[in-house]
Amino acid sequence: MNHWNRYMKAAIVDDEEDLCLLLESMLRSECFKTVSINTLGEINEKIIPIHPDLIFLDNHLPDGSGIYYVPVIRKQLPDTRIVMMTAFNTENEREAAMESGADIFLLKPLSRASIENTLDQLHFRH
Repeated sequence: MNHWNRYMKAAIVDDEEDLCLLLESMLRSECFKTVSINTLGEINEKIIPIHPDLIFLDNHLPDGSGIYYVPVIRKQLPDTRIVMMTAFNTENEREAAMESGADIFLLKPLSRASIENTLDQLHFRH
């Protein structure tokens, strides 16, 4: 049996290693199995096959904009919840993220409270 099938699964797509570690730690404490990657190019190989319940997706990555990748994820994983993250709080980015299919838009820097609130809103907290 694939070990990914026994847990809620979360993926983190961000090029900031510290943020990946923070999110992994918090999500593991909420009974998630986690995986982190640093580029959009790794999504098809490392994220799609595990069918995560939740994806934290940064908008500004070395190989492109996460907003434009949301529909690609939605097509392959229609039930996966997507949390778009960015350090650039513009109304255009927020609207584009939501229109592209993101469930929640979070502004960086993230806090424990903002992550917990997000999990509550998406009904992932115990």
